[in-house]
Amino acid sequence: MNKKFAHLLLIFTFTLLIVPSLHPVLANEVFYPRLLGAPDINCAPSPPGPTCTISVADYAAYFFVLAIYLAGIIGVVSIAFAGVTILINAGSPSAVGAARERIIGSILGIVILMCSFIILRTINPDLITPKTGGGILDSTVYGVYLRWSTTPSIDHPDGYLYNTAPVAMPNTAQAEIQIGAQLYYYCPPTTTNPKTLLVWLYDGSDYQDGGNSGTAELHCNQAIVVDQAASYQWKWKEAGVYFYATNDCTGISSDVQKVDGPIQPFDAADSIPVGSMKIVSGATADSKYGVVLTEGNIDENSIASGECSQPYVNLTQGDSECIPMPNGSNGNTFSPLAAYVFNVNPNYRTSGNGLWLYSDAKSLFLSSNNIGTELPIENPDAFLDKWGENNGSGTTCDPTQQLCLNEIRIGNNNYNVFLYAENDAEAPNVDATCQAFNVDQTIQDGTDILSNGRHLIEMDVFPY
Repeated sequence: MNKKFAHLLLIFTFTLLIVPSLHPVLANEVFYPRLLGAPDINCAPSPPGPTCTISVADYAAYFFVLAIYLAGIIGVVSIAFAGVTILINAGSPSAVGAARERIIGSILGIVILMCSFIILRTINPDLITPKTGGGILDSTVYGVYLRWSTTPSIDHPDGYLYNTAPVAMPNTAQAEIQIGAQLYYYCPPTTTNPKTLLVWLYDGSDYQDGGNSGTAELHCNQAIVVDQAASYQWKWKEAGVYFYATNDCTGISSDVQKVDGPIQPFDAADSIPVGSMKIVSGATADSKYGVVLTEGNIDENSIASGECSQPYVNLTQGDSECIPMPNGSNGNTFSPLAAYVFNVNPNYRTSGNGLWLYSDAKSLFLSSNNIGTELPIENPDAFLDKWGENNGSGTTCDPTQQLCLNEIRIGNNNYNVFLYAENDAEAPNVDATCQAFNVDQTIQDGTDILSNGRHLIEMDVFPY
């Protein structure tokens, strides 16, 4: 074999060994073309829910096959170049001889390359498409596996072969997943406080929902069949808010939502409306969650561009009851686009000593005991006018005619405040919105949530 081809093989080996180790960098917003015989290492298009993670083994397999493709292409190009050289230098025996050697070396290299690939794949496919786990379950290791049936033996007493399961698989058919394969969540006997595993099974590839997708919960040593799913993803269940496409919290769900913003999509197409939700709270005070839904978006001032729902809160560890979407002011089922997600502190006295409400003429202090874990106030203008104390300045406000509450002072205390406002139009023409904040706030008639003829109708306070 000539020196040039030896250099080519050296570059091929270097690429095979080094490139997979760079996979965190390579994974950033790069689309890798799908190659026959190689695993799909794309998380795209825009996978919903859990973060799509490709293993080092998948990258190694992909770049192994890619290197073979490139070596074959280079070999063909080398043959073509040598052929042109022979035509151009027909009168130069030395040039023609060198070109013929190049052709022979290139053909020999391609044949050896293809034969090595076929032999390795025949002997052990894992040498070409490597998997972790070696087919044997390590009974001391907590993890998630793909498993399928085999003949019981000393190594496989339970009659299964095991491999560590990828976090996401955008195309199970292309991955040649075994018939009857299961996603298995294993916990060693010594496991304490095990997590719950969520599995998204899609009936379309690339995390697309065709109407029969679903989300399943797995607990220790439980399994679910995945060979009929076109794609799947899994992740550990967390505290937060989960949305469902159905009105009874079945079928496909979103990933967990823990912050304000657009509702997490159900699939890559992001075209499925919300039907219900569950609030999952943890054991600690900072993992108790509440949510307010809005039919609009939430701007940089935390003002919603559409009607808002009442607050929903779960102060008990675990899942709340299923919460179907309520009816909006127009009588139709509420169709949220975004959500305010907030923490609620059950130990409310540790959130601060309270907050102040002000009008031009009156002020009212709401202590931590007054607020508790939630303080809903209907018609906050009338509430302040009734219970507030005269502060010796300004003009007494008539809550039936004008805005009274014009300032809320939270100070260094930890409270989330929601203000609701709407106009006096009849349904379905009600213009309603809300605003959330946790710092001092000035309220002015005719601006922000009180523009377009809207007035305050409700206020909710939650400690965090």
